[in-house]
Amino acid sequence: MSFEKSLSVLDDMQEEVNQEVRATALNVLRLVVFATPVDSGAARGNWFVAPSSTANRSQDESRRAGEAISQGSINVDKAKVIKYPTITLSNNLPYIERLNTGYSDQAPAKFVELAIQRVERS
Repeated sequence: MSFEKSLSVLDDMQEEVNQEVRATALNVLRLVVFATPVDSGAARGNWFVAPSSTANRSQDESRRAGEAISQGSINVDKAKVIKYPTITLSNNLPYIERLNTGYSDQAPAKFVELAIQRVERS
């Protein structure tokens, strides 16, 4: 009589990595959306998330922050089926880079990078 048991942690690791990547992406999305300066609200609403290396989306001037987060959550959830996902956050408005350099008094320069750093520390 013999006893064999396979001890593979790979599946558990893949699951944990996937969960951590998705949680991190959602936290960064929330922080970035609400850190984005507001005039009309278009910049906040134009954050997009994709479970791939590109999140190219067209501009949507009428989309709001809540929609960006809601749709982003749905897209992050799609990454459940990817063992080691790459989740991309993007904003295609032509002035988003200028806002991130500190153009608006409503947000510090590099508010995107600051949001990422904040999530990394938590």
